[in-house]
Amino acid sequence: MTKIYTCLVIAALVVANTALSQITEADKSKIKNIYSTAEQYLLAKKYATSLEYLNKEGAAYLPVSDSLLYLKIKNLEALYRTDLVLTKELESSLKLFSAKANKYSFPELKYAEVSGIYASFQGFRAKDKAFYDSVTRVTNLEKPETLPGIKKVATEYLKNYVNTYYTKDLNGYIASIDNKLTQLAFAKKKREQDSVYRRRVKDIGKKMNITVSYLIPSGSGTAFTSLNTYNEIKTFFDGKYTGGLGEKYVLNASVGSTMINLYSGSRAKVAIDWSIFDGEYAVFDWSSNKMLKNTETGAEDLQEIKSIKAGTRIGPLIAVALTKKIAVAVYYNARPGIQFLMKPVYFSWNDGTAINTYTVAPVIANYNFSNEVGIKLFFFGRVSINPYLHFGNYNWKNDIKKKNVVGDNTVTRVQANYTFNNIGIRLGF
Repeated sequence: MTKIYTCLVIAALVVANTALSQITEADKSKIKNIYSTAEQYLLAKKYATSLEYLNKEGAAYLPVSDSLLYLKIKNLEALYRTDLVLTKELESSLKLFSAKANKYSFPELKYAEVSGIYASFQGFRAKDKAFYDSVTRVTNLEKPETLPGIKKVATEYLKNYVNTYYTKDLNGYIASIDNKLTQLAFAKKKREQDSVYRRRVKDIGKKMNITVSYLIPSGSGTAFTSLNTYNEIKTFFDGKYTGGLGEKYVLNASVGSTMINLYSGSRAKVAIDWSIFDGEYAVFDWSSNKMLKNTETGAEDLQEIKSIKAGTRIGPLIAVALTKKIAVAVYYNARPGIQFLMKPVYFSWNDGTAINTYTVAPVIANYNFSNEVGIKLFFFGRVSINPYLHFGNYNWKNDIKKKNVVGDNTVTRVQANYTFNNIGIRLGF
């Protein structure tokens, strides 16, 4: 390796001597003038001006003039710590000087100055590389606890040594540390949010509560038309009536609404939505009725019929936490229970031989099944809002019996099934 370096130095000297041999007297005079002016700037500590003048006016002579190269190195010594470009320029100038300058022909004192600058510069390079190696050796992006300290040290070094060879590399390390710390901060925030959301999701419907709702018929054509004969009355209560039911509104209430968790994630849950007791009260407008009476005496026309259903409500639900305070769910509920008209009604009818009084009495032990689908909005710790659709059949079972004939125990059991679709909104507390 030493032999190769020696050969390169000899070759450079040969080239330099060849170039020098080609310098004219006019060139020597110009080099002397450039040197004089540049030296004046240097002595006045105008290093940047001197360097600029040398690079501009002496550009053609710097490769062949040891004196001009010496002045350039002196200027760069004062400036290179402020700029990486100048650092590299000093390095190339020192290499050129060491390759071509002869300590026996060049002034000994000036040669010693350049040697001192070279030694100092080599020390800077060694320190620069040692710092870079130490940072790259200890930087481990998988050890987040070490990253802030490494970033601080690297940042301070770049601030103090803007001429470091490793500016790009160290900035790259700082950027990778910043990215990693950002990722870790985001992951931590996400874990914290997920933890909050997970708790919120688990809490959806966890507490048993009370709900109330109001429903109206979906669609039109619900007006009731009067029943005028025994057969028409029997037809209605037997489920063969084709007119409107006269639906007005429905009230619903649930006690003990809760959820049985099947799966809870960070943002969503699957559960069984269960209202242990569910009751519904339906009112129908029969103001056009002139046949059915509230009492056996027939003093008052029946203006409304009222139906009640008691049972339970249960089905699958999928809930998602939208924010830390709001969740939304979609669900289906099956609604089994018993349904019946609330009280007996009466009517009189002349069958051709006599006027008979009849009672239509509800059969309470009457099973009914309907369906519900909807959306629930949960406001944690306060209320839930639940728009929904309830659909199925009104299912009424009744016994028709003569009241004024002694010994006649004939009972006609009738079964009514009328399709309905009700839309409503439920509040949970």
